[in-house]
Amino acid sequence: MEHIPQSRGDADEIISQQPIPTEQHASQVAVPQPRAEAPAQHLPVTFEEAEAHNPFALLGELRDHAMALRLDEKPAGFHLTELALSAAVVAWWSRWQPIAMHRAFRAGASLAEVAAAAGTTEAEAYDRWSRWAARQTQLTIAGRPSVEPDEVTSIRVRLDIPEPNRSKP
Repeated sequence: MEHIPQSRGDADEIISQQPIPTEQHASQVAVPQPRAEAPAQHLPVTFEEAEAHNPFALLGELRDHAMALRLDEKPAGFHLTELALSAAVVAWWSRWQPIAMHRAFRAGASLAEVAAAAGTTEAEAYDRWSRWAARQTQLTIAGRPSVEPDEVTSIRVRLDIPEPNRSKP
C-alpha cells in the first residue's frame, strides 16, 4: 500500500493569521513579519522542518519571509529559512500537481492546455499525470480504487493517447 503524506497543521491556520484587508492606501499597509511566534512553529532552516508546516501556510510564510528588506545584512539562518520554505513549497505543490491535472482533464481541458498551465511540454505533463493515474488506479481505499480505471481510460481516449502496452487502433 502506498503511503500518502497527510497535510499537517490546522486548515484554518492561514486564515486566522491573515489580517482582513481594508481600503488603506498602499503606503499605510504594514510589511508582514515572518511568523516565528506562531505556536509550535519556528522558522525552519531545513527542508524536513519546513515540510512539517501546513502546506497552505507555507506560501504565506514564504511571502512574509520574502518581504524582509536588506537581504545582504541577514545572517545565514535567514537565507536557510528562505531555502527551506521554498523547497517545501515546491515539494508539496509538485506532489499535488498531477491531481490538479486530472481535475482539469476531467473538466474537459486539452493536453496542450494542461501543459501550458503547468509550464511543461505536453509529453512531460502527460507523463506526470499518467504515472500518478496508474498508481491511483492501483491504490485501494475501502475496497475501491482511488481513481476508477475507466475514468483514466476515458481521459486517454479523449486525448487520443493509447493505453500503456496497447497501440492505437
